[in-house]
Amino acid sequence: MVWHLDVGSSHPGGGAPSKGSAVRRLKWYVSWVQNVNNIAFYYCKVVKYVRTSRYSISDRNVLNLTEIGETRLGHYERSKGQYRGKIRKMNDEVAAYIAGFLDGDGSIMAQLVYRKDYRLGYQIRVSIVFYQKHSHRQILLWLKEQLRHGYIRDRNDGMTEYTIVGLEEAAQVLNLLQPKLRLKKQLAREVLTLIALHPKKMTAVKLLNLAELVDKTAEFNYSKKRTNTSEVVRCYLKDNNLFPVETSIV
Repeated sequence: MVWHLDVGSSHPGGGAPSKGSAVRRLKWYVSWVQNVNNIAFYYCKVVKYVRTSRYSISDRNVLNLTEIGETRLGHYERSKGQYRGKIRKMNDEVAAYIAGFLDGDGSIMAQLVYRKDYRLGYQIRVSIVFYQKHSHRQILLWLKEQLRHGYIRDRNDGMTEYTIVGLEEAAQVLNLLQPKLRLKKQLAREVLTLIALHPKKMTAVKLLNLAELVDKTAEFNYSKKRTNTSEVVRCYLKDNNLFPVETSIV
């Protein structure tokens, strides 16, 4: 069966030219085909990295991509730390899609992390996390191919996480996505402010000021398990004679 979409043509039976809904429908179809082609191109690129010594040609298909694992891809997982690269250039449509993904199935977090080997006791960690079921792991591989930072981890509860950790890495991603975010736009702004204020050389006063900003960002995430707060940091600094003076954000 052949479908004809007559847009301003003289095809027999086409009737009068239509330049309203028909044009919009045609644009939608073209956009959809382009997206399908982009995904197909990505799959082909992933398959290119598969080791032929272990997988036969018949095994290298889209259905088996979720079973391959990152260590057999070109951007393999490092044993220590996370993968760091340069964010791939992308058009507004791709950036908007990733922003929507982060809005719906992701999180932006600023945390106070206790480090017994750190002179001030606490450090600030910023992370961006995307979540999907194991069965949809390939979309996280695609995200990592675009953003070029972070690592992918399979949890024991059937979920997979793509995590980007670090001030510089998070700033790059948030600066790219923040203009297109909806639900997490304000949170992204607050985290970017926190990153911008983070000094190269930390002091007790600056740590407490930033800890209060971390508390502010936590209000967006509704975390019930959070125990490290600015008040905990304040007590630690006082107990260790590191911060004898009261202060607040200026």
